[in-house]
Amino acid sequence: MYKAFLIIILSFFSFQCSDTAVKPVERPIASTDKNVYAANDKITVTISTSSKENLHFLSCCSGLALYVDRFDGYNWNEYERRGLPCLALCLSIDLTANSSKSLVDSFSLKEVGTYRFRIPFGYTANISTEESILSNTFTIK
Repeated sequence: MYKAFLIIILSFFSFQCSDTAVKPVERPIASTDKNVYAANDKITVTISTSSKENLHFLSCCSGLALYVDRFDGYNWNEYERRGLPCLALCLSIDLTANSSKSLVDSFSLKEVGTYRFRIPFGYTANISTEESILSNTFTIK
């Protein structure tokens, strides 16, 4: 009886580890055009991917929705939300390698500090389980 149970369990695990397993989708990359800015400079962020999967980004009608995080010397803290939550009913922005290979948007910040963008996205149009990509860090002087 024990041997039969062991054979069934091992068969189950070998089936689960077959070559038909789902491969992870390549994550998008977010980067700013510079690493150092003056207060109120235009900060351009570009999101790019080489994935063939359709990726969905939140939008608040006029542009990309994202979080701005600020480094306090020890931790990253949410500093500001851009377009989150969006009170208007707007469609998400789709990004695929086959159509447009990148999304570009720009923002400005006025307070001196070290920042990064945290950009939620999803693999389906329903971005209820948020994943996020982080931009490079940049400084406002």
